[in-house]
Amino acid sequence: MQEIKKNESTNEINLVEIFNSILSKKLLISIITFFVTATVALYSINQPLMFIAKTSFISPSKNSLANLDLFKFTNETRESIFSQFLAELSSDKVQIQAFIDGDFLTKFNLTNSPIDNIEDYIAGTISSISVNLPKVSKKTLELGFLNELNYSLTIQGAEPNVLTSYLTQLIKYANTSTITNLSKLNEKFKLARLTEIELKRKELVDLAQRNRFLRIELIKEEDSQKIRQI
Repeated sequence: MQEIKKNESTNEINLVEIFNSILSKKLLISIITFFVTATVALYSINQPLMFIAKTSFISPSKNSLANLDLFKFTNETRESIFSQFLAELSSDKVQIQAFIDGDFLTKFNLTNSPIDNIEDYIAGTISSISVNLPKVSKKTLELGFLNELNYSLTIQGAEPNVLTSYLTQLIKYANTSTITNLSKLNEKFKLARLTEIELKRKELVDLAQRNRFLRIELIKEEDSQKIRQI
């Protein structure tokens, strides 16, 4: 019993010593805590607010594509056209072109700060662009209801109005680029089809001419025989 009490007394003394040691350094601890808190607060104040702009869209219906005349000479479907649109939307080329043509270099750089490398500045500004596919279950995917689900396009930055304007510009450019590429493909197939028809027409004309010449020769031969008989 005496040994146990001795151990408890020893533990109590150690805790008291630790507490006294902390109290003796409370000024140093307070200074460190204040310094860390002030540093974090100063960093937070100097950091610009970041916003996320988002826009949503769905795949086009057949009625919306009916007037584009993109199916007459090609094997394109609504799904393949929408896939090409998503590819254009994710294309660095289209994103940069929309940025430059929309004068977003000026719109994002409101303070007109000097830019050492324009390409790096544009790449950094649009690096947060994300094309987000709808989260669907395997069953929904198998049923083919993707045209009913929302896809989204997001970008992050300090100027929400400019971000929103850029997303609108980007979708417009991706849409135009998709239609232009499909129109070119359509024209290519159309030209190939017209060439095929023209070759077939020439073939039929040549055949008709050969048949006509053959008929003329037969008539001449019949006439010659009649003359010889006379």
